[in-house]
Amino acid sequence: MEQRQVLIKKAEEVKEIVNLINKYKAVGIADIHKVRAAQLQGLRKKLKGKVYMRVFKNNLVLRALSQCKDKPNIELLKDYLKGSNIFLFPL
Repeated sequence: MEQRQVLIKKAEEVKEIVNLINKYKAVGIADIHKVRAAQLQGLRKKLKGKVYMRVFKNNLVLRALSQCKDKPNIELLKDYLKGSNIFLFPL
């Protein structure tokens, strides 16, 4: 993939994260380090229709958080962006 295309794709993903943060009342973060794929799939099945789950790169989430200044306490999420995380948006 060409460098420019990568930058465009990342910018689109940051925009998607910003939209999700603004759309939902709450955002949850769960550490998925050492969580098996089968466990994650089971969790997705169990929470289907209740929670939108998505994995994003932490750097892209940091960029998105800097654009969401109007959400109260959203900056506090930065402290939890270490390792592999899944982001939860309750429906």
